[in-house]
Amino acid sequence: VTQCSKIELPTITTFPAECIISDPNGRIVYLDRNVHSTTITFYNMNLAPGIYMFKVKDAENKTCMGKFVFE
Repeated sequence: VTQCSKIELPTITTFPAECIISDPNGRIVYLDRNVHSTTITFYNMNLAPGIYMFKVKDAENKTCMGKFVFE
């Protein structure tokens, strides 16, 4: 079984978009500057359990931010 996490973006997002995920210390653990889908799926990131922050910025510089818990 493959563990995965997903971020769903609004349908009004313009592409390409950039996605950054950082740990509680601000260290970037994931960076994708070429997102072309309203669903971003992360597989086997080997993250330690905790709270992580994400930031997605689209081609028009609209930004979506949030937090998620990785168990």
